[in-house]
Amino acid sequence: MVISYIPWTIEVRALATELRAGAGPRRGQAVTVDIVIQALAPACPQTIEDCINYQPVCEHVLGAWSDAASAAQPERALRDLIAFILDADGRIGQVDATLAVGDTTLHLTQARPLRRLRLAA
Repeated sequence: MVISYIPWTIEVRALATELRAGAGPRRGQAVTVDIVIQALAPACPQTIEDCINYQPVCEHVLGAWSDAASAAQPERALRDLIAFILDADGRIGQVDATLAVGDTTLHLTQARPLRRLRLAA
């Protein structure tokens, strides 16, 4: 059976959380995150495993970022988020992430070379 792969776009918009920044017990800053994931996946998924799972991404943002033990600058948090997403699934080819904190908006895009995409056999 030949599996046909097509590009999928998964958008997680206006995910609100807190980001702890700096050393010591600091109060979290309210942030909003937008994430766009570009991936190749089966055109007609047969099982849930065929789909791109974005739940761990949301859990990472809502959990790790607001955890008092983690303290990252917004730029670092955004880079770490993109690395987490690309590591989560070899079919993901590109991640665009935007972080809004106060009056500042940070945007970062990272792509995986097409030859490095890992599709199921």
